[in-house]
Amino acid sequence: RLLRPISTGPEAVDLDETDSNGVEKPLAVLYVNMRGYSAIASQKLPFDVVFLLNEFFGAVGTAINTQGGRIDRFIGDSLVAVFGQRLGVEVGCRQALRAARAIDLALDFLNSRLEGEIGRPLEVGIGVHAGPLLIGRIGFGEAIDVTVIGQSVKIAEHLGNAAKEQGFQLVLSRDVARQAQWSGDGQESLIIEVPGEDRPVSAIGVPRGRDLPASILA
Repeated sequence: RLLRPISTGPEAVDLDETDSNGVEKPLAVLYVNMRGYSAIASQKLPFDVVFLLNEFFGAVGTAINTQGGRIDRFIGDSLVAVFGQRLGVEVGCRQALRAARAIDLALDFLNSRLEGEIGRPLEVGIGVHAGPLLIGRIGFGEAIDVTVIGQSVKIAEHLGNAAKEQGFQLVLSRDVARQAQWSGDGQESLIIEVPGEDRPVSAIGVPRGRDLPASILA
C-alpha cells in the first residue's frame, strides 16, 4: 500500500492517519515515571492528587512536544512517548535525549512552584530505548487511539525503573547512544536484565538530563 485510496498524492497523505492502519517502524521510546508518587498521594486529597499529576504531565508533556515527540499513553504516574515517526529513528533518538534534558530543566520550575505544597521536590526516572514498534489504531468504542506496541516499550520502562533503583535520573540503552552518535564517555555503564529478552540490555546511566553532552543538543 503506497497511498490511501482517498488520497490524491503524497502531499495529501497525513502520516499519522496512514500509520494508523498498521505499520512497523523503528522508533525511539521515552518512559517517564514520577518517583515517590505513593508517598505523596497518601497525604493529599483526591483533588490535590489530580492537580499534581496534571501539573507534572503538563511540564513533561510540553518538554516532549517541544522536542518533536508524541505522547503515546499515560499509565498512572508514568507516561510513554515516541520519537522519530516522521524523521526516522536516528533523529528520534537525539530528540528523545533532548527531551530528557528538557524534562530535567522543566522540573526546576515546577518544583519552585510545588515544593512548598508537597514538602519535597518532584523527581523522575527516565528510560530511553529504540527498536521496531507496531503502530496502529487500537482499542474499542471511545477508547480507541493510535498507539504503539512492542518489546521496545517494555525495555524503555525497565530502563526507567532501573534509573529509579540505581540513583540515576536517566538510563538509556547503548543502541540509543549509538544512533544519537554519542559514545557515552564519562558516564556509568550498566547491564539491565529485562524479562523476555535473551540477553541483558547494555545501557548508560546519567545522573541528570542536563548532564548530557552539548553534541546531543547540536
